[in-house]
Amino acid sequence: STKTPSRLLVAAVIGGAAVLGWFGATDEERVWADLGRAGFFPISHFALDGVQDGSLSAIVAAIDVPEHTSVLGFDVEAARANVEALPWVEEAEIRAALSGEVSFAIREVQPVARWFDGVAERLIASDGSVLDDAVDRQFRHLPLVAGQGAEAGVDEARELVATQPFIEPHVAAVVRVGQRRWDLRLTNGTTVRLPEADPSFALDRLSSIPGVTELFIGSPLVIDLRLPG
Repeated sequence: STKTPSRLLVAAVIGGAAVLGWFGATDEERVWADLGRAGFFPISHFALDGVQDGSLSAIVAAIDVPEHTSVLGFDVEAARANVEALPWVEEAEIRAALSGEVSFAIREVQPVARWFDGVAERLIASDGSVLDDAVDRQFRHLPLVAGQGAEAGVDEARELVATQPFIEPHVAAVVRVGQRRWDLRLTNGTTVRLPEADPSFALDRLSSIPGVTELFIGSPLVIDLRLPG
């Protein structure tokens, strides 16, 4: 009969010390566990695919593998759960090879906006979670939201502006006010104050004013859409 590849490998590891017989599944698992505890097949290096440079150290820190851990005793599922708990990781695939390599294939959460919290700009996801405490040049084109609570309402802010093409090109930032309503800060310094209730309707009214876009390129103004009429 032909032995399974795993049994052949076990025989090669301890060949000469004993002649292995046929094992049941439980016995074979015990042999592999014993080999791992004895220090065979130690993790020697990590490989990373699908993320930016510098992320490997964060991933290795997340899995927190003790030195001299064997790939046979490496808990892949626990490691995957720890890696996917990182805010910028959407999905992780982890493989441990008997060569000693642990490889990671990562799909990152995509940033949707920049958030200014009053101190610094941060890169955020659609659920408001902070992906990075700094904003690289490649993400400077993303829309900017600002103020306390703006990160939690980032999808609302993005939709509010995206549905108003007459003003969207002029918006420099969408600012959360009192954690209950929004202001639009325009590129020319103008502030558009929006009501708490139905801000889209207020912008629809603004868009109906003839020549309104001229207000977005002239001297800075305050346009208060909370006022009736």
